[in-house]
Amino acid sequence: MHCLTHYCSTMRNTLLEATYQYDFEDGDQEKIEKALDDTLVWTRSVKAQTEGKEELEGKQKEVESIVTFLRMKLARNLVRKIVGGGMRLGGAKFLLA
Repeated sequence: MHCLTHYCSTMRNTLLEATYQYDFEDGDQEKIEKALDDTLVWTRSVKAQTEGKEELEGKQKEVESIVTFLRMKLARNLVRKIVGGGMRLGGAKFLLA
């Protein structure tokens, strides 16, 4: 339980820092905040206190997948801004979808 709470708190702090440095696409910041807030509320609930290890791990994987996807999307958008839609590596141009 402690690991999941710590993960959510850490990601929330990272998100707040990133808010001032990077551009999220419409709704992405809210999606991350909602996933983290919902998980933190769940960790404090009676149900979470009685859940088994598998349910807790499932909840952690769920929130991690949402946060990871949106962080990757954010990183991709930042790279696009930096390199203007494509990136040259070793003479080949890789377009970012």
